[in-house]
Amino acid sequence: MVSDWMGPYRRHDLGVAERPLTVVLLCLNNVFLMPRKPNDLKTEELRLSTTPQVVGYLKRLLRTGLYGKNPADAAERLLTRTLEQLLDRGRIKPPKGA
Repeated sequence: MVSDWMGPYRRHDLGVAERPLTVVLLCLNNVFLMPRKPNDLKTEELRLSTTPQVVGYLKRLLRTGLYGKNPADAAERLLTRTLEQLLDRGRIKPPKGA
């Protein structure tokens, strides 16, 4: 069944198959967020060792839902945000070729 929000468009007009398509949108403060596109930049693996206390803090950040799905995601996001802040404040300069 096609809902009325589609207005004059119908399933056959859009070339959509008869099977429904599920799209997940996150609504935060009345703003809809779409999943982000994959990173076009090459990535490199970085291995870190840290204390159990730091891992505990990273796990606590995961409960907010803003820092990824595991402690490695949380560490990467914290590192990225810190680097962005340092760049914005002029404390560091972007690497050559970036």
